[in-house]
Amino acid sequence: MAKSLIYAVHGFLGRASDWEPVVRQTSGFEFTCGEMFGFQDFAIPDWSTLPQKKIFLGYSLGGRLGLQLLQHNPHSFDHYVFLSTNPGFAEAQKEERQQRLQDDMAWASKITAEKWHDFLQEWNSQAVFKAGLREPERAFADFDLQKLRHSLVENSLGLQPDYRNLIREHKNKITWVVGKRDRKYCDLAQSLDVGAVMVDSGHRVLLDNPGAVVDILSQI
Repeated sequence: MAKSLIYAVHGFLGRASDWEPVVRQTSGFEFTCGEMFGFQDFAIPDWSTLPQKKIFLGYSLGGRLGLQLLQHNPHSFDHYVFLSTNPGFAEAQKEERQQRLQDDMAWASKITAEKWHDFLQEWNSQAVFKAGLREPERAFADFDLQKLRHSLVENSLGLQPDYRNLIREHKNKITWVVGKRDRKYCDLAQSLDVGAVMVDSGHRVLLDNPGAVVDILSQI
């Protein structure tokens, strides 16, 4: 029997190698892990003609890209697993949306070769990461800085639609995962009515608790 196919996409400042602890612990799946911010091209593959079961696995920004895919081509994958993913600002949150866009543009301006370590330190000090078990190491040589800057602006949460209705519409093919210690995203999950799975971790679920991700995949 052919293995199920999983296409996994990391978050902002992430790397394809972030998925290695998950990949090592799974069987019955064939993984392809996208690399968004390296020096090679990044594109979500078209697996529509392949007969195997196809699963999209996205963390944070990677999950938000998965929501775009679900909106524009819902049959690309048979199932979607979203880890620590923001569904978007509600329609009434116009001021918050504008502020986020401004904040992301400010973050983009801070990404320079000379201040790489300062940028990492400031990024990791954000409240959303406080409950995490560890910070990932990020080497300057592994990243195309222009891609990072471009992503912050072009993929800003301030530009993302509110996907709540889309998520409810396709909830039978979605598994929504948040860390129990990530209070902000736990609250967001409760606004979706999709029966979110809460695991023992902070925001960086795939780093804090890869075993939980493995368990979730095994149940799909």
